[in-house]
Amino acid sequence: LAWCQAACAPRGVSVTDFHRSWQSGMGLCAVLDASVQDKGVVGLLDRDPDMATANLQHAFSVAHRIFGVPLIIDSADWTGVHPPDERAVLLYLGLLYSGIRRGQTLGGGDWAVLPANSHKV
Repeated sequence: LAWCQAACAPRGVSVTDFHRSWQSGMGLCAVLDASVQDKGVVGLLDRDPDMATANLQHAFSVAHRIFGVPLIIDSADWTGVHPPDERAVLLYLGLLYSGIRRGQTLGGGDWAVLPANSHKV
């Protein structure tokens, strides 16, 4: 959670857990925004916290295109009345973290690798 908080806090997004904090999609968008050099790719400032489905779909698409994260989770799994399953969030964040650390650039090279001391998930 520490590396997610470090990425999100400067962007005004609070993540405190592995379930409700991720429902709006803003946490994923903030982590991605912190991990790419071209801030227009994520467009964090253009995201609306009330548009959870659109935010999550956008984040999943960017993570897949830029970092090669497989599309194993649907936005419907994270939105709704119930919080997303903590294990699903952890799995997805682990895959995203691995993609960011590898610097995998399937989408054109507009990425930045996290600092070496950001190894705490």
